[in-house]
Amino acid sequence: MQINSAYIDASSINMIIAAVASVVVTVGAVVVVYVRRMKNKVKDKLGIKGKDKVTETKEIEGSFDD
Repeated sequence: MQINSAYIDASSINMIIAAVASVVVTVGAVVVVYVRRMKNKVKDKLGIKGKDKVTETKEIEGSFDD
């Protein structure tokens, strides 16, 4: 019986970790997008209005000329 052993370089492990992390982040982002879409569809069907985000804009006075 022959035992085969393989050497995994540290940079290979880093690439594997990066690939797994990117897949996890991508799946998480996709889940968040679809959950928000489903939530908005349910709100639309039930006629629930969400909180309107009001942004206040202020005029900047003065000049940038020196």
